[in-house]
Amino acid sequence: MEKQKGKQKERDVVIVDWDDADAHRNPQNWSKASRWFYTGLVCHLAFNVTFASTSPSATQQAIASEFGVGREVGTLVISLFLTGYISGPLIWSPMSEHIGRRIPLLLSFFVNMQLILGQALGQNIQTVLVTRFFSGIFAAAPLTLSAGIISDLWDPFHKSIALSLFTASVLSGPGLGPMMGGFVTQTIGWRYTFWILYGYDWLSWIVVFVFLPETYSPVLLTAKARKLRQHFGGEMLKSLRSAREVEDSRKKAEAGERGWISSFLKETILRPWYILVKEPIMWLVTAYQSLIFGLMYGLLELFPVIWQEGHGFTLGQVGLVFLFLFVGTTSGALCNIFINVALQKSYDKGSRQPVHEDRVRGTMIAAPTLVVGIFWLGWAGGYPVSVPWYVPALAAIPIGFGFSLIFITTNTYVVQVYGPYAASALAAATMTRSMFAVAFPLFMRQAAHGIGVQYIGTLFGCVAACLSPIPFGKPSMSFLSLTRS
Repeated sequence: MEKQKGKQKERDVVIVDWDDADAHRNPQNWSKASRWFYTGLVCHLAFNVTFASTSPSATQQAIASEFGVGREVGTLVISLFLTGYISGPLIWSPMSEHIGRRIPLLLSFFVNMQLILGQALGQNIQTVLVTRFFSGIFAAAPLTLSAGIISDLWDPFHKSIALSLFTASVLSGPGLGPMMGGFVTQTIGWRYTFWILYGYDWLSWIVVFVFLPETYSPVLLTAKARKLRQHFGGEMLKSLRSAREVEDSRKKAEAGERGWISSFLKETILRPWYILVKEPIMWLVTAYQSLIFGLMYGLLELFPVIWQEGHGFTLGQVGLVFLFLFVGTTSGALCNIFINVALQKSYDKGSRQPVHEDRVRGTMIAAPTLVVGIFWLGWAGGYPVSVPWYVPALAAIPIGFGFSLIFITTNTYVVQVYGPYAASALAAATMTRSMFAVAFPLFMRQAAHGIGVQYIGTLFGCVAACLSPIPFGKPSMSFLSLTRS
């Protein structure tokens, strides 16, 4: 009898959703001006943490000299920060899908900000390196949560444009960071690089704390259901997510399952790993993004070999060469916007139906452009005596273009496909590509000295060429469609 009553109660659950009276509270119904403002805030945070990831690249030699360690140990200032990117998404992305975006974002960024003090004030190499590692863990939050916030705010068309801006921000940071770090280190000292980052972080955190609201609808609807229950009484008013959680708990109880901790781990911490292992589409995404990020952070070590050792540039002048990369990444983001506007016009005319695979069309342009840029950089940069400095510098433009457009299109595709679990899917991609970003700076300089810049360009150009057929042709597209779940 009690079981029948329980089942009757379950049938009487009322799902709370957005209605006409409070439609304005739905993040996707906020004014466009507000949503673009919030998009700008999270893009700025993404720029901040990637800017911080490479700004100390010019401090490596100065840090190694002051603490009496080898240059290879100094390289860990970058690599350990990126190592934090591997584990950080496992914490912040699943947490955001349970308690919302705002709290994990503010908490993680605040802790990251305090850890920078250890880098500015550290009196030994251990303090600097340990705080850089933990900074990376907490700085990973804006990279994964920002895309989730954009997914919360926008429809598919505007989401593509917003993700273009987000990706341009992510890739602009590594391009501009070495320029600031180079000039600051050579003029007033390496510690001031971290002091500047500390002040910049405080400014960014205050702005986000004051202006950015919660954007995750399941959390907002759960809060709405809670208020309705308090006002009207009864326990049957629930958000869709709460109702599903109740149903899951009931099924586990009937099956005799215990251990909420293991259930929580499965549904949160392990979700990115599950997506990465079980979804073939993520294999393709992570393969391409891993090459991009490995090369991008590898350039931090390769550029000084080409221009400082080969052309006699100062640290600050080497940093200026990264502006060519910035021009390329910005051009890639603009190209993606034009592609999406053209696609939207074709949708509006009814000449084609929207499909997720349209989001990777830009990769068809970016893939061969990246291959050309890598070969160009390798063979122009390998002969500093006979080739002027600006010839390999110009190669950074197509490289940045390819980086940006591939990263934007693959990220947009993942966000569109995985919807409310986009943060976990992006966490899986972030973890994997960060492993390559950690590894490449550790061997790039030694490889350049050992086999030559031109052969490094040939090696990675061939890898990029092998990956470039992925977005082309019907077999690729149907593979993407069939492996989506």
